[in-house]
Amino acid sequence: MAPQRRILGEISINVKRGKELSPWERALIVAKRKAGLTYPKIAKELGIAKTTCKKTFIKHGTTRSKGLSAPRSGRPRLCDKYLKRRIVRFVQTAPDASYAEVIERLQLTVSKDTIKRVLKERHIFNWRKKKRPALTKDNARARLLFCRKYKRWSVDDWKKVIWSDECSVERGSGKKQHWVFRTPQQKWDQNMIEPVKKGKDIAVMIWAAFSGAHGRSDLVVMERDAESERGGYSATSYLTVLRDQIPRIYEPDLLFMQDNAPIHTARKIKAWLLENGISVLKWPPYSPDLNPIEHMWFTLKEHVYEVNPHIEEITAPLEITAALEQAIIEAWELIPEKRFEVLWESYPRRIRAVLKARGWWTKY
Repeated sequence: MAPQRRILGEISINVKRGKELSPWERALIVAKRKAGLTYPKIAKELGIAKTTCKKTFIKHGTTRSKGLSAPRSGRPRLCDKYLKRRIVRFVQTAPDASYAEVIERLQLTVSKDTIKRVLKERHIFNWRKKKRPALTKDNARARLLFCRKYKRWSVDDWKKVIWSDECSVERGSGKKQHWVFRTPQQKWDQNMIEPVKKGKDIAVMIWAAFSGAHGRSDLVVMERDAESERGGYSATSYLTVLRDQIPRIYEPDLLFMQDNAPIHTARKIKAWLLENGISVLKWPPYSPDLNPIEHMWFTLKEHVYEVNPHIEEITAPLEITAALEQAIIEAWELIPEKRFEVLWESYPRRIRAVLKARGWWTKY
């Protein structure tokens, strides 16, 4: 006679596996078993494996206090609360210290990973320092005075400021980093590497402006001044831009913002602005975080690759420059209007950030 096959029942997807039971769950198992329920019945009701229910009642039901886990053996912790406190205090007073210096100065016998875990408990991590323009006390004071002067301005007041700036856009600067799925062994495979060109690529200098009242200006590709030193960009180059763009975007009730770059503070620029009745916002030194258009340049560079994704395949220098200039102009128009609104609407928060920092650096 052939042996009968045993038909296996369907495994419940509600059964918990590998997770330590809570005191409440243990108490339920013990109570239900004492009430006469079978182990399969308890397992089905609680969604806990039958063997777990059985072990909980038979082996551990009488040895646990209030359903708590029994003490486990193991190596004592290397860091007690006093040592943890010493580590935290040290890094707070010496934030530039390395992990090796923490171990040496405190004469610790623990590892770098242990220190990391101790600091992580206090939400302290090792960060790279943020890079910002160098500030002196005088610079910080000028920034603080500027923000104190305008701290009561509303969003509607800041809508009347025309924010302007220049930016050098280099081919490749807005290219997004590519991500790939791979195994650790494929790390150095040719198709897992993104080649980059060595040295600087062709770049163009641009100027643009925007305001909450009248939106964005044209994006202008600046012309080099052949008569200037090294044939670069001069006050003459900048004056050409102002003569072309200011009549299109300026009205008597607006303020024109420009930073303190030498080409902006040249005599001919000051004279032209005065002659044409352009009200200029007096600007504190080294304050890119207070100029919202600075945050637009990275967005612009990213859009360049949406306009011309094959721009890096061009080899002739003149063709590269022409293609880059055209892509930048088109990319400027692709930026959503909402992106500009977010920037000028953020201005009161920028002011408060500088006030809080007493004129020093901010997150912007």
